Amino acid sequence: MLVLENITKSFGSRKIIRGFSYIFPENSIIGLIGPNGAGKTTFLKIICGQEPFDSGKIIQKKDKKLGYLPQEPNEHPQETILKECCAGNQEMFDLQKRLGELEEKLGIDYSEETLEEFEEAERKYRDSGGYSFENDVQKVLIGLGFSKEQMNQHPTTLSGGQRMRLEIGRLLVNNLDLLILDEPTNHLDLPSIEWLEEYLEKFKGTVLFVSHDESILNRLPDKILALEGGFLKEYTGNYEDYVEQKTQFEENRDKSKKNLEKKIKQLSKFVDRFKAKSSLASLAQSKMKMIEKLNQQIEDLGPNIIQPELNIKIPLTEPSGRNVVSFDGAIGYKTEQVPKVLLPKLSLSVMRGQKIAIIGANGLGKSTLIKTIVGDIDPISGKMEFGQNVKIGYYAQDQTKNLNGDKSVIENLKMANPSVAENKLLRILGSFLFKNDDIHKPVRILSGGEKSRLSLAGMLIRDLNFLILDEPTNHLDIMSSQILASALDGFEGTVMFVSHNRTFIESTASHLLIFENGDTRLETCNLV
Repeated sequence: MLVLENITKSFGSRKIIRGFSYIFPENSIIGLIGPNGAGKTTFLKIICGQEPFDSGKIIQKKDKKLGYLPQEPNEHPQETILKECCAGNQEMFDLQKRLGELEEKLGIDYSEETLEEFEEAERKYRDSGGYSFENDVQKVLIGLGFSKEQMNQHPTTLSGGQRMRLEIGRLLVNNLDLLILDEPTNHLDLPSIEWLEEYLEKFKGTVLFVSHDESILNRLPDKILALEGGFLKEYTGNYEDYVEQKTQFEENRDKSKKNLEKKIKQLSKFVDRFKAKSSLASLAQSKMKMIEKLNQQIEDLGPNIIQPELNIKIPLTEPSGRNVVSFDGAIGYKTEQVPKVLLPKLSLSVMRGQKIAIIGANGLGKSTLIKTIVGDIDPISGKMEFGQNVKIGYYAQDQTKNLNGDKSVIENLKMANPSVAENKLLRILGSFLFKNDDIHKPVRILSGGEKSRLSLAGMLIRDLNFLILDEPTNHLDIMSSQILASALDGFEGTVMFVSHNRTFIESTASHLLIFENGDTRLETCNLV
């Protein structure tokens, strides 16, 4: 289907991919993992022909079709959601459009020639499954959380998250052999994630996807590709299998490195002792070449990836009162005509120390509730009261836009709380996986995940006691999500967050605020 031969890619002196060869297996689901900034998106774009590579070769069978989920939605969509999704299958969409044009032409200017052309187009459309096509597209859209009432709505009226769900739909309605998905679950609610998982399990082709959700990585893949330090390595099985195999691999690699380093040390002693003696100079040269080969073998084994200690402690200078916030009333948002009410009767009391995960399908008001609490949106009706000494920190889905792209990582963190000493800033950045020269990089060159980590670090070093986070793990790699979960778990203040990352919810939440059927209920979480 698709063959990579010794692909290399560098940005300046940094090697993103170091000579990777791979034959994509048919009917396989492959999870691509790696730290933020490792180059996963670059690798996907290389495969799709959207990013040049330095050397190597990509061979794709002509009869095999490849599809890529873009990071941004189509700038010039069709006039309805249904048509835009249908347009994902360009061949079928063009046939559908041509049939309509010919039918209209027959009604205006009938001719045998036009009739024959119409019948031929209709035959192709019928043989290709055209008459069930639109119905199949609707099923995909409904599975992704769109209602039948939305089918004739213009795509530009959708939110950013909904636009990306539509992009997933456009991809799924095409007859593809290889699906390439870059973090497909980032904008999906839990029901849509479960639907997508079931769809991909039944997909008759190969899937390569990037995800940082351990749940989906344990359910779907039969292979894992791990990208670290420019090296790509395949592991058989799901994410849990990968962890077990990687641990064994690293133990074997460490033993091999020690043996190679021991040989290099012995050879180096010989070279140092005899390189100046003319009678042994040629032998010393031979030993030096052996040392070069052994050093190359050490490099080929890959880097030692040192995992950071998960020891972030979020400061709590002043605790809030026992009652943090209470609300009785209705929430929604105001339009030009009438207010759009999402929850007509909401009664909520948040107590100090609770870690509340807000879950439920998209469009029910989860983010609206958060924005109402932080004051970005006024309640439709009712009253909100805060307890004593409540200090709110808010992490929005577009929080990274508040970073200064021209300033460095450490300068941005310093701006979040100028009173924090530099040595503490360095420790915090290290805990969030910013090492050595990373702290001096301008923010504009960081990956999406790296920007998210920096934004979170900036919020966590401020003197706050009520943290409100909207999809904080979007774009975070698994290690970063674990770091954040550990930090929030040890925080003595109050946390409220929206997330669809099941592993993160299970690791963090003490309570679930469940949005369902226009109502909410608060439950103790038995998952932690």
